Amino acid sequence: LRLVHPSAARTILVPRMPTKRENGPPVEAARRIEEVRLSYRYDALDLSELGLTAIPGSLAKLKYLETLRLSANQITAIPDLAEQRWHLENLFLSGNKIAVIPDSLAQLRNLKTLNLSGNRITTIPDSLAQLESLEYLNLSGNQITAIPHSLARLKRLQTLDLSDNQIVAIPHSLVNLESLTHLFLHRNPDLGIPAEVLGPTFNEVFGQNKPPKPAKEILAYYFAQRSGAQPQNEAKLILV
Repeated sequence: LRLVHPSAARTILVPRMPTKRENGPPVEAARRIEEVRLSYRYDALDLSELGLTAIPGSLAKLKYLETLRLSANQITAIPDLAEQRWHLENLFLSGNKIAVIPDSLAQLRNLKTLNLSGNRITTIPDSLAQLESLEYLNLSGNQITAIPHSLARLKRLQTLDLSDNQIVAIPHSLVNLESLTHLFLHRNPDLGIPAEVLGPTFNEVFGQNKPPKPAKEILAYYFAQRSGAQPQNEAKLILV
C-alpha cells in the first residue's frame, strides 16, 4: 500500500505559458482564470508561484472549481468568503504570508484538504471545526502555540500536521478523533515528545513511504507523561 500525499492527486492544470515581464502576476493569473472558465471542464486551477499578493477576486466566477492551488506566492490575507458559493474540495495556500485564518473559511463546507503550511498563523480559530468534511489539515511551519478543543469535532480528519510550530500543550479532546491516522507534531520542543515516539516525519511518510507512527500511540504517550504514569513503551523496555 503506497501512501499518496494530497498534493499528488490527479488534477487538470492550465499550462504555464510564458508571459511578458511587464504583464506581471495579476495578468497571468487573470489569463489562467479566464481560460479555465471558458473550458468545458474546470475542476482544478494552479496559480502557484506567480508572486501574487492577494487572491484574485475573479476566482468568484469559478463556482464549481474543486482544487485551487495558490502556494508559494506572497498572499497576506484570505478574503471574506461569506458571499461565495464555491464547491472547493482542495485548497492549497502554503508558503505565503497569511497571519489569520478568517471565520468565513468555514463557508467552504465541501473542503476535504486544507494546506496552510509555511505561513505566519498564530491561532487556530474555533470556526475551523465547522469544516465537517475535512480529511487533511496541514498547519506546519507557522507560529501556533495552542490547539483548540474544537478541533476534535473534525470527525473525518485523517491527517493533521502541526510540525514546526510553538505548541505547548495538546488538548485531551484530540483522542476523540477516531479517523485520525497521521499525526505530525515534530519540532514542537515544549511538548516534550521524543523523536522515537513521534516516528517518521511528514516528508518521510509521504515522500519515502515510511509507515507512520499511529496517532493513538503518540497521544497515549503524551497524556501518560502528563499524568505522571509510565508510558507503555517505556515499561516494556524495563521488563525486557
